[in-house]
Amino acid sequence: MKKAILLSIILAGTTINILMAQSLNEKDIPDAVKILFAKSFPNSTHVSWKKHKKNFQTFFADNETKIIALFDKTGVLLETKMWIHSDSLPENVITNFNQKYKHAVIIETYKIIKENGEIFFMIHPNESRIFFDANGNFIKKERD
Repeated sequence: MKKAILLSIILAGTTINILMAQSLNEKDIPDAVKILFAKSFPNSTHVSWKKHKKNFQTFFADNETKIIALFDKTGVLLETKMWIHSDSLPENVITNFNQKYKHAVIIETYKIIKENGEIFFMIHPNESRIFFDANGNFIKKERD
């Protein structure tokens, strides 16, 4: 029940962000992008698109997972960002986060997979985003 409520809150927040961004109609998405998206995420629901610099970003749900995928105009999948529960973070990521940010409250956590297969984790406390590599090493902190 808690998971369903949390997912609803997160999806509502994402919806607000999407509405504030430059939304795209289906006809504005290159065919190569639509084809790869359909092949990569056949169970996707609640799909919306926006332009992200020169690329195309889609927000959607796959089963109960919130996902953000970034494609270039030729259809190459550049990055996939999946919402994960903070309990699913690798132990070394949690340990390093807790040592560096003792009083931070985690709002969201994501697993990020880059085009080359490299995996990162993003923890979103308060008004920042903190990135760790797959081994739990701190990479950077960005302000929202």
